[in-house]
Amino acid sequence: MANHLLSKSTFIRGKQCEKSLYLNKKRPFLRDKMSPLQLAKFKRGTNVGILAQELFPNGLDCQPKSPSQFPKKLIETREALLNPLVNVIYEGVFQHDDVLIIIDILVRDGENWKAYEVKSSLSVSTTFLQDAALQYHIISGNGVHLTDFSLIFMNRDYIRGETLDLHQLFVTQSVLKEVKIAVLDTVSAIQKFKAVLTLEKSPAIAIGPQCQSPYPCDFVGHCWKNVPENSYLYMESLEEQIRFEYHAQGVVSPQELPQNIFKTDAQKIQLEAFTTNTVALNKALAKKQVPHQMQLDEAIIIKLLIHQPAVPLMANTKAYDALPIAMYTKTLQSEETVFFEQSTEGLKRFLTLIMVLLSNRTLAITDDDTFILMCLQTAHRVNNTSEFTFFSTPPSLIGLRQLTQSIDFSLPTKSGDFFLSGLLTAFGKNTFKLKEEVYLVNDFLADENENKSMHLAAELSQYAKATAFCFDKLSEMTHK
Repeated sequence: MANHLLSKSTFIRGKQCEKSLYLNKKRPFLRDKMSPLQLAKFKRGTNVGILAQELFPNGLDCQPKSPSQFPKKLIETREALLNPLVNVIYEGVFQHDDVLIIIDILVRDGENWKAYEVKSSLSVSTTFLQDAALQYHIISGNGVHLTDFSLIFMNRDYIRGETLDLHQLFVTQSVLKEVKIAVLDTVSAIQKFKAVLTLEKSPAIAIGPQCQSPYPCDFVGHCWKNVPENSYLYMESLEEQIRFEYHAQGVVSPQELPQNIFKTDAQKIQLEAFTTNTVALNKALAKKQVPHQMQLDEAIIIKLLIHQPAVPLMANTKAYDALPIAMYTKTLQSEETVFFEQSTEGLKRFLTLIMVLLSNRTLAITDDDTFILMCLQTAHRVNNTSEFTFFSTPPSLIGLRQLTQSIDFSLPTKSGDFFLSGLLTAFGKNTFKLKEEVYLVNDFLADENENKSMHLAAELSQYAKATAFCFDKLSEMTHK
């Protein structure tokens, strides 16, 4: 069996951008470092896929442990298809038309088969349908007749009982009709992408919306290397289509843009930030919402670390419900870190504590109030007791992210993926060395010993100090 030229992932990459496809094959060393969030998504998808196999038990696992096993697993899959004693195949490997794919689950249907692809998302996307069409074409090209092709994904409405019901946790949706319609386009795309891979240099494709949609491309660092940090391409207050239209016309700096395209206060303030290379905000709005320094001195600072498991861990929870892991609180007089078990009791403890904190304080500040609100929502549903009063927007709680959005606050450059880090850099004090939260969650869940707890408490205290610093700077800008 000859080496394949395309896989499922590279096909989807080509659908997004042919230059990215070429660079991935010919210049992989130019790839950006994968973000912690993306790594976490890959791990989550693998775990959900393994769990979904239990919907069709007693299958033969053909999963390759490495690319060197592809030839062996191709043969193993072919033999399993011909073996009447095998009714379910996990991770079957197929190659056709110079494309290699691995299908999550195959289930025998008489002399034919049904295919299932598992996704850890809550809905079906266009990309998933493109993925399914490719797999249908490759499997069919091996002489296997598929009577159905379905996507299995998470049920957003399922509330777990005392035990996990996999048939309720997952939604199974046939996409055979859509897949058959897309096959001709799939075949055409394969031929086009194979031709791209024979080019001597990468296709001349300008940067554009495809750099971030449907997924952030991991060659942005290379393709955008000549784009200045304060380029108007990073001005999110302007419609993306408008930004790239002017970029295609050769407009370089924000100052060259027509002034009449900046219609809202938020757009004008962002233009000010980008052209003066300083942070900017709507002072009229800020004076109504940003606390004075005296209020900040009396506030309690809260940093909450959360976990959002794809699979509900306890009764009355849903997929991706937020669960508290640890909460650091600080006032001028004291500081404390509280850890929560991933259990009903842990949620009840969180709910009791946060209600007391928010009820007894005139002001509580945090980096992102959605973390607290999401955990409150989960805790309220899980406990479902009348002794607690649930509120959707605690009047004493202010989130830094939400506050900056409401006062049209703008950084002088692209904000990046890490909100708090971007703020600290703009304020000239990115010395807190914050570890990204995805890593903190993974580290703690992997090994909940005393040393890990002490380390996590120290990391959360840095987040709280960074949040307090940013609030101080906002107050200074607003009330000076």
